[in-house]
Amino acid sequence: MAKQKAKESKAQPTADTVLEETRTQLAEKGYKGGKEHPYIDGKAWLFQANGKAELLLCAIDPQKPMDEHQGQRAVIAAMTTCGKSPPPYVHVTNGPNSSTFHLTPEGDRPLAEIPPAEQAKTESQVVISAKTDENVLAAYENLQQQFDNIHEHIYATRENVNSSNEAIDELCKLVYMVTVLNRYQATQQTLTIPNTGKDLSQILDPKRFAPANPVAEREQGVREARLAFDHCRDLKEFNTTVDGDEIRIFEDRAFLRLEKPDTYYMALTPLLSQKADGTSGHHLFELGDITGRALEVVLRRRYEGRGGMGAYLTPHQITRFTAAMAFVDLKREGRLEELLRKDDRGRPTFRFCDPFVGSGGFLIQLIHQAHNYVKSLVTFDQRRKDEAYQQMLDYCFLGADNSPGMIMKSRINLAAYGSTHAAVRRVDNSLTAKWLDDRVGTIDVIATNPPFKKDGITRKKAKGDKRGDDEPISGAAGEAILNAFMEGIEDG
Repeated sequence: MAKQKAKESKAQPTADTVLEETRTQLAEKGYKGGKEHPYIDGKAWLFQANGKAELLLCAIDPQKPMDEHQGQRAVIAAMTTCGKSPPPYVHVTNGPNSSTFHLTPEGDRPLAEIPPAEQAKTESQVVISAKTDENVLAAYENLQQQFDNIHEHIYATRENVNSSNEAIDELCKLVYMVTVLNRYQATQQTLTIPNTGKDLSQILDPKRFAPANPVAEREQGVREARLAFDHCRDLKEFNTTVDGDEIRIFEDRAFLRLEKPDTYYMALTPLLSQKADGTSGHHLFELGDITGRALEVVLRRRYEGRGGMGAYLTPHQITRFTAAMAFVDLKREGRLEELLRKDDRGRPTFRFCDPFVGSGGFLIQLIHQAHNYVKSLVTFDQRRKDEAYQQMLDYCFLGADNSPGMIMKSRINLAAYGSTHAAVRRVDNSLTAKWLDDRVGTIDVIATNPPFKKDGITRKKAKGDKRGDDEPISGAAGEAILNAFMEGIEDG
């Protein structure tokens, strides 16, 4: 019996065996040459031919889940550890499950399967900018793990929260305050917090909450952090007005619930700590993309759908692919230049919309695509590019949702990417909201994942109407709503 158990233990698959088995399978597609490649989460092999990288294969332990985190880690590894010209394809697998990505100048996009090696040889090289280096990979790993740990700490210690979702809400409030600080630091400004005598950078300094400090000082730090949130919550530059309506990230009665100094120390240390040489560590405005990805991974892993309708986040691969397809269509139709058109007040007129915005995944991917387009404008100097991109961030992206919690998360996510004035707001029902109805015919691109419910979606009858059940939004009624949203949009 002991020998049998030892034999079974020997046969247990590992990252090494997954790598070898996958290499054998890929040989049938023409991938043969190459060498072992460093990979933090497991084992990797970089396929090469004639000195050109073709595919980065990343293998992880079969016991590890093949979630979105693994896909993002593999993509970032390809971008940051393979030199200035990474391979066009990335494949990550734990054996039973896998994900494949295509790296392009416009970003990475998912593939249904690995293309043959002959196709890899014909792909254009993707040149990584000088700003991208191995520190990005370390920053992503650190932030993702820290967000996960903080969430566990907040929820496990019952930090004045009642659910896993409320713990995420509190984490988002801290991320929001750091986002505010980063925006002020980016323009060499300070933000003084009333009734504290300190600016925001002093209040959020992680050293204030260190366990070695006296208890009274740490508790004072918590009180001042909560006052700082009250002030940051109401900042005009992070709360916008659209058509006379104020659109806020947080309700005016929202407050920071966190009470334990250890929580602040855990949350703020990875975001604001200084490096050993005394220089500033990574900030959200420097690593917005990485921070957004890390926070989104935690949202996807930890968010609990509730109440039948659920709050299920669209897979990252779908949001990226949808945004990429939208820009391919805009280019094919000769409409990309419309992103630069302005009204008589100098504001961009092009509109992207997600009427069921959730955490903002579609809009964030559309922002990436818009940014890539602006960067490609060879006739613009850097100042004009910066101005054009910032105006797009301020005016081109619209969103709606009936969940206040999701509106808060999407606004924070967008703010981390620089879109602090995006018209993203709460509505009672995106299918019938007047705010969206008034924009019918003015929207250029809709990217969304409509709501779903086990028993379908219904339109409530008027109060007191005794005639039958609620009317399902389907058939002619549903078709009319969809047609209204798509008015002026041609199939291609």
